[in-house]
Amino acid sequence: MPENQKIDIREAAAGYEFPPVSYQIDSARVADYLGAVDEDNPLYQDTGLVPPMAVAALALAALSEGMTMPPGAIHVSQEVEFLAAVSTADMVTSQATVARSQNRGKFHMVTVALSVVNQGEKEVMTGKPTAIDLFAGCGGLTRGLRDAGFHVAAAVEIDSISARTYKWNNRRTRLIEKNIREGVAPEISKP
Repeated sequence: MPENQKIDIREAAAGYEFPPVSYQIDSARVADYLGAVDEDNPLYQDTGLVPPMAVAALALAALSEGMTMPPGAIHVSQEVEFLAAVSTADMVTSQATVARSQNRGKFHMVTVALSVVNQGEKEVMTGKPTAIDLFAGCGGLTRGLRDAGFHVAAAVEIDSISARTYKWNNRRTRLIEKNIREGVAPEISKP
């Protein structure tokens, strides 16, 4: 894509949709990926099956082709879900939307939601920004984060009544009932 058609990521407002990018993940790309990550699993050797993380890596690479980023830009976190297998015969299309764009002092933070569909328009992968709800109460922030496209990985609440309400409202989110001052990192990082 020509430089003049790329968007500066700092100028992409929430809701901005990057142009979809279609491509085929052929066996040469799979071999390059396997070599780069030192993967020798026979499941991906000359079988036509694309490793799921290769789909994610190539989706992010396709997204980066449509933007310019300032020096020092980093990708922090993405919750990725694989919904269907991809083969080297498939044509896939990566789509991305800016979920959030915010300035914090010298820093500019952008959160992007990803989707990859195959030639039959079946979604094969999604990527959502991830958050943790601290001081969760009954779950209002969790609801807002979900509505904004975030995956809420966990929540922390010390009050037992609020925690009970949170559980009722957010049954699929792991709730840690603990004083945050006691440290919650080990519980948050549990699968």
